[in-house]
Amino acid sequence: FDSQARTFTCFKPDGNKAGLSYYNIHGLLATGDELCVGTFEHGLDVLDINTGNVIRRYSANTGEGSFKSNFIYSIHQTRSGEILLGTSQGLYRYDRENDAFVVLQDFPIELHYTAILEDHTGTIWAGTYRDGVYFSDEETGVKGYFKHEPGNVQRLNSNTVNDIFEDSAHNLWFTTDGGLSRFYR
Repeated sequence: FDSQARTFTCFKPDGNKAGLSYYNIHGLLATGDELCVGTFEHGLDVLDINTGNVIRRYSANTGEGSFKSNFIYSIHQTRSGEILLGTSQGLYRYDRENDAFVVLQDFPIELHYTAILEDHTGTIWAGTYRDGVYFSDEETGVKGYFKHEPGNVQRLNSNTVNDIFEDSAHNLWFTTDGGLSRFYR
């Protein structure tokens, strides 16, 4: 968006090698001069923000170090600079040194991850499409999950978690298909 001209520049797949691989976009992360673009069933494009050209492209099942699904739903950068990908088949960390993706072992690979957050303690929270929310603190080794329990108002409203937010008092908020849930710290 150009705020002075009040116009948008649209990026669509055009068959060009430097263009986006698909028009249905789910995840975005700006890091430096690059924009990570997660697509629906077409993998991950990395766009040079200054030129608007795709400079790298990653696809599923292309060998060791690739992710298992081309549906890149969410992208998050931790305070230490690690890039995490939530896909419809697992949660991954980008390994810059090897230009590869590594499965986060504390999160079941068969789940569809829709939201990722690193809280103030460094714990990673990952919302899923139908299996609640999983968490892991690599430093302490504490990990687990929360799921909806019908009739229990002290649990998630739904197992479909759309987003996660941490407020200034360090409470966690989960948007779900069943409403809004707050986790007091």
